[in-house]
Amino acid sequence: MHPNLLILFNNSASEKVFGIPLIRRLVLLAQKTGISNIYCIYLPGTEENRTIIADLIPDDHFMPLTEIIRNGGNIPESLKDNTDLVYLKGNTVIDKLSLERLVSCTLDEPVVLVDPDNRANSAWILKLPGRLTSRPQLLRQLVTSTVSSNKIPCSLFEEISFHYASPGLPFLVTDKPESIEKAENRLINSLGLQTAQTDGFMAKNFDRHISRFFSKRLVRTGLHPNWFTVMGMSIGLVGAWLLSLPGYLARLLGALLFVFCIMVDGVDGEIARLTLKDSTFGHYFDIVTDNIVHAAIFIALPVSFYRETGNSTYLKSLWFLLLGVAFAAFSAYYCIFRVEERHNKKIIIIFDKLASRDFAYLLAILALIDRLEWFLWGATFGSYVFGIVLWVIYLRSSPLTRDWKEV
Repeated sequence: MHPNLLILFNNSASEKVFGIPLIRRLVLLAQKTGISNIYCIYLPGTEENRTIIADLIPDDHFMPLTEIIRNGGNIPESLKDNTDLVYLKGNTVIDKLSLERLVSCTLDEPVVLVDPDNRANSAWILKLPGRLTSRPQLLRQLVTSTVSSNKIPCSLFEEISFHYASPGLPFLVTDKPESIEKAENRLINSLGLQTAQTDGFMAKNFDRHISRFFSKRLVRTGLHPNWFTVMGMSIGLVGAWLLSLPGYLARLLGALLFVFCIMVDGVDGEIARLTLKDSTFGHYFDIVTDNIVHAAIFIALPVSFYRETGNSTYLKSLWFLLLGVAFAAFSAYYCIFRVEERHNKKIIIIFDKLASRDFAYLLAILALIDRLEWFLWGATFGSYVFGIVLWVIYLRSSPLTRDWKEV
């Protein structure tokens, strides 16, 4: 069960980070992590700012501060029940990965999410377990003690645990421009952690640094992330066209352009996460465009060598390669996209590593030494090996296979 969320809507909550008011960022982020029951306590003088999230939160989920802190104040029944509660200030900046970790943790004592680089930082997010006694009184004390202070209210609890967020987060934003700039930089720096588990070696240690350089500058253009997906695909297709031409220089330029396409491939996803525009459609749109570029690259190589030599063997290898790619794609669909039914995450991680786009660098190196034929034959036979490896992992992890071994 997902916890409830209680946000203290203070004066700085309307400041914008990447063009989105902080309070709206928090509500959207909470909804993306599965939290649907969200309440806001607004301070005197912030009533007009309720319109920022009026389309996201019901009217009866807004509560004035004076109504909460007085003894006879009305606290919604859903905040009194045994559901866990996450509490934070409206000018808090946090990333999705850190919030998901806090939401998923299950402890009997309160948990505070803090910055691992600066535990004494004034920014924090608190999660209260639903089993706490005297819940209404505790909530009043919590809100009262944090309205004018940024200190962690440890004195309210007998025991408390600390969990770490992404480095530099959470962070409290003020109305100063340098504060907003710091918040944006910290969100950008946290992007690498969100893809670290699935990135290949080059993507993690090189590509992501390049893509974040571009993302930091392009995020303010206001363009939808899907436009950057289209731009990346266009760069890759131009690279494939150059690779299909005969001659060393054309193939080298094509390979280098493909490497650049890989370097900036993460821009669309990074901008989507920074602007909270990530979606299921965008995810699959990115996968489709990536595979269109991959197919174009693989087709371009035998076409180039055929144009250069006139040897029909290269055209025959193209059909054998396409069949191998189709076999690998079917294997990935059957063994990966159906794997969640069996709750086996190991195969998904292995697939992400095997399907890494780090091969672009090998393509560029072989193009530089004029040995792209090696890549062509490696890809042709490697696609079959890739599919077979997936099937072996799939069958080894199958419940039927485990039951058969036990018999």
